[in-house]
Amino acid sequence: MKIAKVLLLSHLFLVITIQGVSAMQMMGNVSLKDQTLESLKVLGVAKLSNVIIKEDLLVTGPLDLKKGSKVEGELKVLGPADLDSVTIGSANIVGPFSAEDIEVMKSAKIVGPVDCEKCKFHSS
Repeated sequence: MKIAKVLLLSHLFLVITIQGVSAMQMMGNVSLKDQTLESLKVLGVAKLSNVIIKEDLLVTGPLDLKKGSKVEGELKVLGPADLDSVTIGSANIVGPFSAEDIEVMKSAKIVGPVDCEKCKFHSS
């Protein structure tokens, strides 16, 4: 039997913990650093640095994903995405895409202008 704990910190921030694993849904201007999460959904601006997402990251709004961050599942963005020194399982991005020193391990679908330096794209 899984025990779920739901904590509503404010009307904009919801954290669900199931046996020590966090899945987060957030709205507004979100800034996270040095976190490990199971999954993350953001409606608004997301600024993430050194964040590890074990499954999927969904952002509806601008994404700023920086140094040491890793999305092991799929990165889904509807809005501009700016990535620097990150590793991603797969990507599905609709909007301007700017990246430097990234690695996408599986497929990447990008609809919008692309500016990419030192980017590695693998296919599964």
